[in-house]
Amino acid sequence: MVEWILNRVGDVLLALLIMVITIWCLLTQPVLSFSSGNSPELGMDPELLGSRILEMASVAETQADQQSRFDATAAYLSENLSNAGVVDVADRGENLHIIHLQMGSQKKRKLFIGMHYVVTANQIPEIIRTAVSLVELTNLLAAQDQMNMQLDLTIFLHKDDERSQLYETLSDASVYHVDQLTLKRKADDIGLLFTPGLRIPDAVYATEQWRYFDLLLPSTRTELSIFGRLRDVWQLRYLKVGLNSQGMSSVNSLSIPVNFPGASDSPLKFYWERDLPVMLVRSNALKIKNSYDSYSKFISALFGLIKNGG
Repeated sequence: MVEWILNRVGDVLLALLIMVITIWCLLTQPVLSFSSGNSPELGMDPELLGSRILEMASVAETQADQQSRFDATAAYLSENLSNAGVVDVADRGENLHIIHLQMGSQKKRKLFIGMHYVVTANQIPEIIRTAVSLVELTNLLAAQDQMNMQLDLTIFLHKDDERSQLYETLSDASVYHVDQLTLKRKADDIGLLFTPGLRIPDAVYATEQWRYFDLLLPSTRTELSIFGRLRDVWQLRYLKVGLNSQGMSSVNSLSIPVNFPGASDSPLKFYWERDLPVMLVRSNALKIKNSYDSYSKFISALFGLIKNGG
C-alpha cells in the first residue's frame, strides 16, 4: 500500500514538473542555441555613431523653451530620415507629432516599428540612442538593392507635459497607429513597439496582474526583452530566431494573456484588441553608457532581419 502511494505521488510530481516546464516554455519562448549567428559587417564607425548621439541630444538641450525643443527635434528627425526615403509628417494637436517612413517593396512581408519619443529639456539617453539607432538603420537599408522585408517606421513625438497629458497622447498615438496598421497589414506582418525611458511593462499594460509574472519577467541584463501576447508565440519565436541568426544571442521574452479582468486601457492593449501582433521591445543594450559596440549590434541585428527576411 505504501509503495503504491509513493508511486502515485511520484507520478503526480512528475506530471506537475512536466506541466510547469511546458507553461514556462510557452510563456518565455526559450531559443535553444549554443551559438548565435554572425552580425552583418556594416562597417559602422563607433566614433561617428557617438557623435550622432551627442548631436541628437544637443538639438533639444540648446533650445530655450519647450515648444522650440519639440519643433527642433521633429525637424531633425524628419531631415535625417528623409535621407532614406519620403517622410510623411502629421500633427495631432499641440502635444503629438508623427513622423512616418516606409521602405521596401510592398509585396514583401512588413515589419512595423513604432517608437514613442518624449522630448525633455534634459534628454533621456535611452531615448536618444534608440532614435539614432533607428535613423542609422534606415540609412543602411537605403543603400541596399534588395530587402526581403518592408520597413514601416513611425516615430511619435510627445511633449514633456504632466503625466495625465502624456498618457493621453500615448493613447492617441496608439489609436492612430492601430488604425493605420489595420488598413495596411497583411496576415504575416509583425510589429515592434519601443517606449524608451518609460516604465516597462507597466506604462504600456497598466494592471496590477503584472505582479503574477514577476518571476518570469526578462532579466534587465539581456540585450533585448520582448513582451507579446500568448496567441502570438509563433511570431515571437520567429522574431527571436531571426535576431539570434543575426548575432543577437541575448534575447528574452514573455508572452502574456491579454484578457485580465479590469485591465485599463494602455498603448499596447489598443493593438491587441484589434488583433495586431505587435510586441513591446525593451532595448537593454541601449541603456549602457557609450557602449557603441552594443548599439552597433542592435542596429546590425535589425538590419539583418529586414535585409534577409529573418
